[in-house]
Amino acid sequence: MLWVGANGRTVESSFAEIAAQSKRVANVLTRAGVGRGETVIVILTAPGTTQLSAKDIANRINAARTAGVVTDIAGAEKLDQVA
Repeated sequence: MLWVGANGRTVESSFAEIAAQSKRVANVLTRAGVGRGETVIVILTAPGTTQLSAKDIANRINAARTAGVVTDIAGAEKLDQVA
């Protein structure tokens, strides 16, 4: 798989590498108490997600019956307002 960034930077990954990284993420979520089939919301600083308010995040968590949230610092600050 080849990823090309807006600045032209490229990263090439094999499916085996992607599978290994996916397993690492799954293991972290499992240790955090997330079970197979449970919903996890990912909120990262990117167009469309930074404009979410704390209320928007709360609505998504409740609607999806979310078991966990993976976010960055900007999302964590909004998430703190929900908790």
